[in-house]
Amino acid sequence: MPRAPLNAVVVLATGVASIASAFAQVPQPGSIVVTDRVIGRTPTSVAVGMEDVNHEVYGGIYSQMVFGEAFAEAQVETGVSGQWRSTAPGAAYSITTQAPFKGAQSQKMERATSGDWAGIENRGLNRQGMSVTSGRTYEGVVVLRAPAPIVVRVSLQSADGRRLLAARNLVVTNADWSRLPFNLRAGASDGHARLALEIRSVGGVDVGYVMLQPGMWGRYKGLPVRSDVAHLLERQGVQALRFGGCANSGCGDVSEYRWKAMVGDPVLRPVTKGFWYPYESNGFGIFEFMQLGEALGVEAVPSLNIDEKPEDVRDLMDYLYGPATTTWGSRRHADGHALPYRQKRLQLGNENAVDDAYYRKFKALAEIVWSYDPGIRLVVGDFSYADVIRNPYDFEGGGKVRSLAAHGKILELASRYGAEVDFDIHLWTERTKGIAKQIRALDSYAAALKRLAPPGSRHRIVVFELNADKHDAGRALGNAYAITALQKRPYVDVISSANALQVDGQNDNGWDQGLVFMNQLNAWTQPPWHVHRMIASSLRSDAVEAEVRGGDEDWVQAAAFRDAKGASLNVTNASDAAVSYRIDFGAKAAFSRLRIETLHLGRERAVNTSENPDNVAPVGSRLRLDARGQAILQVPASSFITIQTEAPAGGATDQGGRR
Repeated sequence: MPRAPLNAVVVLATGVASIASAFAQVPQPGSIVVTDRVIGRTPTSVAVGMEDVNHEVYGGIYSQMVFGEAFAEAQVETGVSGQWRSTAPGAAYSITTQAPFKGAQSQKMERATSGDWAGIENRGLNRQGMSVTSGRTYEGVVVLRAPAPIVVRVSLQSADGRRLLAARNLVVTNADWSRLPFNLRAGASDGHARLALEIRSVGGVDVGYVMLQPGMWGRYKGLPVRSDVAHLLERQGVQALRFGGCANSGCGDVSEYRWKAMVGDPVLRPVTKGFWYPYESNGFGIFEFMQLGEALGVEAVPSLNIDEKPEDVRDLMDYLYGPATTTWGSRRHADGHALPYRQKRLQLGNENAVDDAYYRKFKALAEIVWSYDPGIRLVVGDFSYADVIRNPYDFEGGGKVRSLAAHGKILELASRYGAEVDFDIHLWTERTKGIAKQIRALDSYAAALKRLAPPGSRHRIVVFELNADKHDAGRALGNAYAITALQKRPYVDVISSANALQVDGQNDNGWDQGLVFMNQLNAWTQPPWHVHRMIASSLRSDAVEAEVRGGDEDWVQAAAFRDAKGASLNVTNASDAAVSYRIDFGAKAAFSRLRIETLHLGRERAVNTSENPDNVAPVGSRLRLDARGQAILQVPASSFITIQTEAPAGGATDQGGRR
């Protein structure tokens, strides 16, 4: 365990008397003075990143309930695409490669004799089952073709097929691919249902694509987004989203990750090869993500493949910002987004080696973007730095690079266009140990960029990934420590945690770090989510200097904020002992009440589950400042605390429960 900070105390009993006794043993507590000295605008501190890893998107937030919608997967059952199974005897199944609807193959069903309904069924993500609710309507579309007219029954069924929950007969009359929409109203609830497509008469049918999603009742503001998941992002208080990661650059073959594969009717979008998964549906892509940001009222930053062609990026400018009179502006309008997007920050790449090769690619795209609009902020897809940089042209610990020469060229390029450029750095926050060292390296990186930057140029650092392989209380403490430390650094503009989301029990790719968890039935939050929600509740516009005396900065961090609403103070204690501080908000705050939230994170491996979603959650309390605007605050071991001033009033309750 980490050593206790100076002035730490261990509280061995509970109750007002024992707390008072413990404080009595600390005649000289540390102090934290919340000053009026503004050090900068408070950075965007509650942000999350998402990409299609561990089914964050396809099988996660994307409202599509069918997994294997385009029948791209190799067969598991003979003749049936991998995410599907046959429902009953009586039909024959095969994979057809003759003019498939999309991708390399489609699904074929045939009958030589009439009989009971038989066909194929899908149970959602990795066949975990679909959740349907009695009385609710589900919307769908299926793409079919048949050499002769045939009736296809589309139905929701229990997992064993014995209960029919909803059904609709569709008549296929076209030998060419035809799109048939349908609605199904569930007559009963089932948390592990299946969707079936079946025939019972002689003949055959090919199936090219299937979509099923909740009606408007289950989608967030009409988007193809699970409403329960989006509402948790709302409650989290997210200020920004980032879409990207290894899915789009920096880790392997992402040659098919292109923005043009993500426009138009989702039914018609191509199936592409992904980094995390062999098949990507592209039904939820960059622009659905940006629309989610609009609906949440937050910044949504997409990360592009650094190998996009310059001419395609020029088309992207018109698709995002151009009038409907342009070719790609009209495409955006046809896709349902009449007005130009307002988002003006785009990332080029992710975790790349920012060397001369990267610079050449960046320059080719940046000149297109900044010639169109120098007000667009481009983000360099940098990686991580483990050691302090003393010579920007020769150092160790830079991950993929040993020199910042290419960074200097990027700064000069941005300066020529009068544009601001951001540099994205990623930190490891699985546990608190080692974070202070990473931040010292980050400080040296920021100082090196400042030395390399031309006079008058503008640049910031964004931390788009706080990373871990955990989603437990220990990771929450690591995030709290890192965010609190970064909030005090004026060069930081955005602090974002990976990953926003994770499907429970479907962790295929490592990165077991979702802040919001979900299954087909519901969604719930993990301990790091509570850190974000607490920070969001205590946000103030300006970061101010907090004078901290006592404690070891490697284990204790404090950050303070002010605006017209009042002041707030966030404290992270990552040590194994409680810490006592005299906090001082100044005489102007005399007798003010303090609203306090404390997140106890000492059970390092504790997580929240669907059965026990509040296993790790903050507790609230009150404290009142004295005539000098001061109070004694105890910060428990392994905890994160947010403190906010309120108007002076009587009857406040202190941390021990007293009035």
